[in-house]
Amino acid sequence: MIGVLKRAFLKNAVLAGFWVFTLNLNLQMGWANQIDPLYVSLKLSPHNPPPRIGLKLPEFYLSQAPVSSEVPPGSVSPQTPELSPPPSPTPQPRGFFQTLNPDMRVEVNFIGNKTFNGGEEGNEEEEDEEGLNTLRDRFTLKEVELGLQAAVDPYARADVFFSGEDLLGDESKVEIEEGFLTLLRLPLNSQVKIGKFRSSFGEFNDGDPEDEFPFADRPLVIVNFFGEEGDVETGINSNFVIPNPWDIPMLFWFGVFNGDNEVAFHGGEAREPAFFTRFELFSELGPATGLELGFSFITGPNDPEGKFRTTMENAHFELEWKHPLYGQYRSLTLFGELYISQKEQPDSTENSFGLYTIAEYQLSRRWFITGRYDYSQLPEDSDSEEWLVGGALTFQPSRFSRFRFQYNHMDSNFDEPKDELFFQLLFIIGFERPEPF
Repeated sequence: MIGVLKRAFLKNAVLAGFWVFTLNLNLQMGWANQIDPLYVSLKLSPHNPPPRIGLKLPEFYLSQAPVSSEVPPGSVSPQTPELSPPPSPTPQPRGFFQTLNPDMRVEVNFIGNKTFNGGEEGNEEEEDEEGLNTLRDRFTLKEVELGLQAAVDPYARADVFFSGEDLLGDESKVEIEEGFLTLLRLPLNSQVKIGKFRSSFGEFNDGDPEDEFPFADRPLVIVNFFGEEGDVETGINSNFVIPNPWDIPMLFWFGVFNGDNEVAFHGGEAREPAFFTRFELFSELGPATGLELGFSFITGPNDPEGKFRTTMENAHFELEWKHPLYGQYRSLTLFGELYISQKEQPDSTENSFGLYTIAEYQLSRRWFITGRYDYSQLPEDSDSEEWLVGGALTFQPSRFSRFRFQYNHMDSNFDEPKDELFFQLLFIIGFERPEPF
């Protein structure tokens, strides 16, 4: 009975937050600044067209351009009427709720799936440890995320994210996904994050997977080494900029965590912490190309008594190219990660590794095509291995919404081959998540 009441309370809390956010948005839209058409006509007249940045100007500007730019002194061009300067904009008041409440964000991840197992339909009764079968052969409201963000003072920012999973099913769950305080202004250009957050071990664990990972599912190595949600830890994490004579941005991280991850560590039961470090650098290879390289290390006990440890290393890269003139229409991104694990067990130490690589090409302003290859050994048994190839076509009307169609083929040496089709709709209302600090 208590569990039912608790679940109902959490659901109502999420719905109440969403309606407060909607009311705040409506109030702000009602008080929005009005655009002066005279000001627009003056700013975007044929004599003041938008700048040429490698794009073809509309025919309106070409056909309406003046024949001669020479105008006799004291006269006024017939094509340029005298216009009074636009009135200075009047500051508008902020919404009442926006003044008192933090900024809000709602992220919705909707997924449809069709699974084929060895040429036959997937078995919905089959269970797996990660609960992935909740996605198979059905439409699923996989996650609804409510985010709150506000400046505590000029030196700190607070972020809290509530996550509701499978809200339309019988096994719905609402929990605090992340809640942390970021200290922004510290010596040596450093920052400190305190609370519950993604650990930053590897690129996948350094941001929002739903928003940043270009596929509907997770890489095999992430699921096998950390679980479906990756590595979310409770503790303290800090980073600072490393000064160097080459003026190359270099960052160094150091963190101390509880070891809350149940797959890699002990689920927070042991009284010994996990330690984490990371080094990352950024370099421009040209006016349109950037490269990021990173290396991470984490170690912590994997049993409640603290007798055995799990140690992992990670290396990642990301190479991004944008067309020098048509950067909004043509781009190419290559990135990948390698994970290496040493997991101590009572009789031996199991050494395993996994990786994934992704290539994404931008076909036009709103269309992207993506390819992917995964390989992973199981951390408890390196003789068991699986691999995956997949592709996705994404339509992205804006930064805050995307429609994705995806195909995966997965095989292993301990299970039958599997083919999957995915449809994903992801949209965001409100602020963007803070960049990895």
